[in-house]
Amino acid sequence: MVKPTKKILFFIVEGSTDKTALEKIFKKIYRKKHVRFVFTNGDITSDDEITKDNVCDILYAKVKKYLDENKLKKTDVWQVIQIFDTDGTYIPEAAILPGPTNEFCYSTTSISCWYPEKVKERNRKKAEMYIDDYYEIMGK
Repeated sequence: MVKPTKKILFFIVEGSTDKTALEKIFKKIYRKKHVRFVFTNGDITSDDEITKDNVCDILYAKVKKYLDENKLKKTDVWQVIQIFDTDGTYIPEAAILPGPTNEFCYSTTSISCWYPEKVKERNRKKAEMYIDDYYEIMGK
């Protein structure tokens, strides 16, 4: 009996720490599925060139690039999962405060940095990037 080809469960995470934190967990969750995992970095919500209008095209390009590089087809993909890092995205704007550094400093009650407006704009952008339709990405 021929063993079925593994389908790809494609995870796009925002950074290497997300990959490290999530890879073993998801492999355990899906251990009985006949899937191959692909984790790729894709911090799309911090890229000023990416908008709600072009985010699906960007995600499709990331997946297509991987498929092309590995001589795979769209039919080899079982699922595409984009994991957004929402770190502070939904904090009230009143809790975004001026701070002593350019880096975002998180506490249990606020976020601070030199430019609070930068945090507010980032949060607005992250909140609008949510995609709930796989076919918006892979249906191309």
